[in-house]
Amino acid sequence: MQRLLAYCELPAGTAHMTFENFKVSLQLKEAYDAAVQLAEETGETSWLTLLSGTDRGKTHLLIAICRRWLQRGKPARYAYVPLLLEELRRGFQEEGDRSYAARFDRFIKMCHYWHWTTWERSTGLPG
Repeated sequence: MQRLLAYCELPAGTAHMTFENFKVSLQLKEAYDAAVQLAEETGETSWLTLLSGTDRGKTHLLIAICRRWLQRGKPARYAYVPLLLEELRRGFQEEGDRSYAARFDRFIKMCHYWHWTTWERSTGLPG
């Protein structure tokens, strides 16, 4: 579990961001239910995009999904998109495990684990 948690790279100060601590309002119930379905793999939800204004609970729900997957022994990686893009950009200047190619390969492997195979089948790209 500790190895999975370290790989996940959850932001500091987010230990409280769980499903149990999420305040579900009428406006957020659909997003909450979809997040729980994805985390538990109990429904048809195999991917999730959350869009809203600030302070609506997107980060809380995404971190809760990561935490639930980690509890179940499933690898997860939290990535704030601007930082992810910066990490990939830095990789162009690095070699070995820190190179762009190595980082991109790790990202793609996680994408495969996140059930993005539907996209691969629809585009004809190799998995």
